[in-house]
Order: sequence, then C-alpha cells, then structure tokens
Amino acid sequence: MAKRQVEIIILCEGKQDELFVQYFLLKWGFKLRNIRFVTCLPGKESGEAFVRRNYAIEVNAYRDRKTKGLIAITDADKKSVKQKLTQLREELSKNHISEPKQYEAIAVFIPKRNIETWLHYLKGEQVNEEDKYSKKNPSQCKLYVEDLADRCQQKQKLEENAPPSLKRACQEFQRLLPLLN
Repeated sequence: MAKRQVEIIILCEGKQDELFVQYFLLKWGFKLRNIRFVTCLPGKESGEAFVRRNYAIEVNAYRDRKTKGLIAITDADKKSVKQKLTQLREELSKNHISEPKQYEAIAVFIPKRNIETWLHYLKGEQVNEEDKYSKKNPSQCKLYVEDLADRCQQKQKLEENAPPSLKRACQEFQRLLPLLN
C-alpha cells in the first residue's frame, strides 16, 4: 500500500526517544527522509527544558503548514503526565498559541517515569511508573517498538498491566492516522 509522503517533526529529549518514535513511524509506513528530528544535544541543556522551550515553536511551525505532523516526547520524570501536559500548555499560552485541537496531527507522548519504563515493559518485564529503569543501547528497542506499532495501528488494547502513559501514547498515535491516507 503506497503511503503519501509527509513531513513530520519529532521533538524529543534525546537519542533513545528519537529512535523509539523513528522505529514506530517507519513501521507505520513513514519514510525516514520525510521525518525531521529536533533533538536536544547531549550536555547542552536538560532534555525536558529543551522540549518545553521548543514545543510552542514547533506547534507554530505545524500550523504555518511547514510540516504536516508533530510529535513531542518528553519524560514525566517525577511529575504526573497531567502536570507535564499542563507545563506544555503553559508554554503555548505564554507564546499566545492555542492548544492543539483534536483534529490536528499533533501528538504528545509522556513516558512516566521515563522512556526506559516503556522499553522494559515492551521487553516483557513487570514495571511501574515510579521506579527508574536502566538505560539500554538505544538501537536495541527496534523489535519491541515495531510490535507496539502493530498493536497501536490495529487498535489492539495493550495488556492490563501496561503502563498507563504507554496506553495514552498509543491513543495519541491515532492522531497521526490521517497522514497515512
């Protein structure tokens, strides 16, 4: 099935987030050449601050039709997913930009506590969203993320014990489905 070429921006804290979203999108049929990554450089500033600072800029770029989709991914760390969403909304408000509408292809993923929680879960481990999990080689997540992409695209429910923030992300990916038509 031929996919329409789109440009999608991935705003993320670091390489692991970048690869997670990249593998997911490639599995859905997006082409790497049509994905632009806006990733915090290691050691420059905190990844969380980088995403928060650039979120309004990228939402504005999306609305100016410089891109057809936007994914922002930022860890909740010790905050709740709701608190992180509130921070991002405050950044939009501070810059006089309205919140994303339901029909817009703007998705926000907030791993709780961090992306490693999701990766350990996808590898079959029991996890919770409070503990900090060890980092892995970023490229080792490909098969697990591709399996997740299949389940999300087919709207299969994740297991009952799946992290709530991952279930939310799977729902957020649905906002990008119109880009595949």
